[in-house]
Amino acid sequence: MKIVKTAIPDIKLLKPVRHVDSRGFFSKVFKESGQRERGIEIHFVRDNHSFIPEEFAHGHCTLKPNTEFSHKVSVYFSPGHDRRLLWNDPTLDVGCPVSADEALVSDRDRKHPVLSSLPGYFRYEPPSNPQG
Repeated sequence: MKIVKTAIPDIKLLKPVRHVDSRGFFSKVFKESGQRERGIEIHFVRDNHSFIPEEFAHGHCTLKPNTEFSHKVSVYFSPGHDRRLLWNDPTLDVGCPVSADEALVSDRDRKHPVLSSLPGYFRYEPPSNPQG
């Protein structure tokens, strides 16, 4: 994140850095610890976004050119806790509307294992039935 001074000393312009590849770009638009390190002590309490439960495998597919996708995360990235599976695992049959040949997927994401070959990273706990 770049912080640009303005003519008014207490107003700063926060400019996310764009990391570009063949799929488009990625930008971190907010990181609380990064803001604090730069002397910005604001605690945001709301942002409108879609919700994906913690520890839920997820991916994103856009069908229109120049689509921007934004999401928030609840913990900082930890490589030791990162778990990935093949985006088009045929067993999962997620119904992706594009073929593997059409999809703009990173080389790294094309090489992930299918779910059946992963250790027990992912678990399913059916809801309890309080009425027995």
